[in-house]
Amino acid sequence: MPHLSEEELEHFVQPSPDKLEDLGAGCYVRVHDSGQCFWAEISDRDGKNFRGRVHKELATSGCPKSAALPTGKEVYFREEKIVLLGCDNYCWC
Repeated sequence: MPHLSEEELEHFVQPSPDKLEDLGAGCYVRVHDSGQCFWAEISDRDGKNFRGRVHKELATSGCPKSAALPTGKEVYFREEKIVLLGCDNYCWC
């Protein structure tokens, strides 16, 4: 798990089995995968596999904008790569 700042832990929801199970289209998640960090809006789910779109405007100091991932880029990631949930900030989950 990547290092998360106190501010991030205060403002965002950490994934739990129950919260992860409830994720679906429209939910926002922060993903750390293969050295990349990004926020994505989930568009589809198949079990523990997700598809979503990158939202660079949600970048933070703990997850800066990545030049390799433009806003709107479709990405695929697995549940275990989700490190924060946007619940009550960017979506309601």
